[in-house]
Amino acid sequence: MQRKIITAALVAAGLFVSLEYKTLAQSSQSPTQSSPGTTTQPVPDATRSKPGATESNPSINQPNRDSTQTQPSTTGQNQQLSTQDRQFITEAAQGGMAEVQLGKLALQRASSQEVKDYAQHMIDEHTKVNQELMALAQQKGVTPPKTIGQKNEAVRAKLSKLSGSAFDKAYMNEAGVKAHAQQEALFSQQAKQGQDPDLKAFAAKVLPTVQEHLQQAEKQANNSATTK
Repeated sequence: MQRKIITAALVAAGLFVSLEYKTLAQSSQSPTQSSPGTTTQPVPDATRSKPGATESNPSINQPNRDSTQTQPSTTGQNQQLSTQDRQFITEAAQGGMAEVQLGKLALQRASSQEVKDYAQHMIDEHTKVNQELMALAQQKGVTPPKTIGQKNEAVRAKLSKLSGSAFDKAYMNEAGVKAHAQQEALFSQQAKQGQDPDLKAFAAKVLPTVQEHLQQAEKQANNSATTK
């Protein structure tokens, strides 16, 4: 019986010591540590920007698309030409190509050496002018014509049926005098009234050459008319 009493006393003492230790341990915990079963509330970040601040305002951080967008180019192929400027390119190109083709025909069918020399001169000079005009048209975004046009085709068809002195006279009148008189009026109008500065300058530069060709054609046409 005495042993049972002693054992019970020791057990009671152990329980008391255990409860005391647990109480001390709980009291020594950090006040900021969350107890089991509770939810820790997030601490507001003092460095986080409030609504309306620069970092969180997308209207401030985002670039202005309207101000940074590249404006369409007004040069090169995007450039808009007037109807007159486009018409000039078409008619000048067709006339120039016709001079080259009719000149080659004259080298085959003309009987006069003077006429052949004039034809070769037209081939050489109009080829250079045509190349410059084609490059300028491409720069302006205009596709130049690939044929000489119905009016010039009719002249070529007419000359193709002739030969000898009859060809000489018809060639100098049609491809020489008439064609260059029309080209002179075309280039003169463009040089004075053209709206595109590059085409206007081109017309003014080539105009004296066209006028020279006209004078040569008139002289040669008179010679052909007096030749029996």
